Amino acid sequence: MRLSLANAKQAADRVHEHTTSPPDGNSQRRLGAALVDLLAHRLDSDSTTRVPCKRDNPKTSAGNAAAIYRDGSMTELTIVDIYWTERTKFQYDAERQVYIPPSTSSMDGNGFYCIYGRHPVYDPDVLLYIGETKETESGRSFRDRIGEHLKGRFWYHANLSVALGSPDSNQKLLPQEVRLVESILVAAHKPALNRLHIDCAMEGSEHFLVRNWDFPDALQHECSGYYWRQ
Repeated sequence: MRLSLANAKQAADRVHEHTTSPPDGNSQRRLGAALVDLLAHRLDSDSTTRVPCKRDNPKTSAGNAAAIYRDGSMTELTIVDIYWTERTKFQYDAERQVYIPPSTSSMDGNGFYCIYGRHPVYDPDVLLYIGETKETESGRSFRDRIGEHLKGRFWYHANLSVALGSPDSNQKLLPQEVRLVESILVAAHKPALNRLHIDCAMEGSEHFLVRNWDFPDALQHECSGYYWRQ
């Protein structure tokens, strides 16, 4: 059932009228009917902004386009599925006073990563930073990029751990697309130590829908670039 805005206002007025008048059998029935009409309008309004996507078998939908209804037309969104590993703690070398990145083979890959640890204001174990490393000719891996972090602004943080996120293998993201997806993740989760894109994702990210799978931990399961560009 589709109600116009005018009909919805009439339904709301009827609800107000019947809640302020003395109760009787007829008024209660009329109140019930008014509530049904008002709820129908709310459900119909909500349905226009829902983004449909397949969740039963995400690997078959990687790179497919979802659709969102806005400004009277349908806009396509490119789905980016990211598969996250469980968190791995950094080992601390007390003699050298340095953190040592995990020795797992996944550290030789590239994609997205989340660094967790203690923050003096927020909590002993919070999301500190979201970053990315692209598959380029330089071949900078997770190990290389995270090693750079540990030599810089992260060396004085404690209880550090990392989760690695790999985009679906069937979907090859261009370097600019990697940056756009990273900006969506940062805007949606606002890590303590990220500086850019905290308030708003990059221009162009409105065309992407990011879905986090396996072990997303502190991450939302779904982040819309369209939402975080507003």
